[in-house]
Amino acid sequence: MVALVDLEDQSYTDAARVLGLPLGTVRSRLFRARRLLQHDLLAHAQDAGLLRPPMEDRAR
Repeated sequence: MVALVDLEDQSYTDAARVLGLPLGTVRSRLFRARRLLQHDLLAHAQDAGLLRPPMEDRAR
């Protein structure tokens, strides 16, 4: 679903039709998928030393 909308530039409506899902389901699943992807990418970047951890996670 993320690939269809964000990488292949399909509309939400087209993605819903292709996947056989209601439009609202596509929207809510995309929201959750993007949020999870953001979390995972930030964690990976921190583990790889590309980003510093947030201030509250740093030792004082």
